[in-house]
Amino acid sequence: MELNSNNSKITKPTPRSAQKKKTKQVLRRKRRKPSRFRKQNTIIQKLALERIEYLMENAIVIYSKNSEFANRYVDLARKYSMSAKVSIPTKYKKMICHRCKKLLIPGVSSRHRIQSRKKRGSRYVITCLNCNKTIHIYFKQKST
Repeated sequence: MELNSNNSKITKPTPRSAQKKKTKQVLRRKRRKPSRFRKQNTIIQKLALERIEYLMENAIVIYSKNSEFANRYVDLARKYSMSAKVSIPTKYKKMICHRCKKLLIPGVSSRHRIQSRKKRGSRYVITCLNCNKTIHIYFKQKST
């Protein structure tokens, strides 16, 4: 061990083989077994999806009796989907207004129309009667 003029130790450079061993050790540490949290997340997502479907079914049934409860169920279903990072199934997603986030029941809270347009294809138009937001669902045009 050598001392410098200001009484500090001078370290010798480490050989390359020692540096390689360190990098291999670091790489070994990064490779781990799959986390148990990943399994827990899938269980949580399955439970959230079941809960979303249950809430949406009940919202559709209850809407004729009490629309406030039905809209509350829709709001809870949306919160479950956001917290568990699960998308709402498409058959229920089409039944929620994009603007006011309320349930769309044909003839009661929304108007459903089919518009046929020459050379441009037809479309299905859903209009929310709460906020007047229109949703257009386009049909594929037949190729001639």
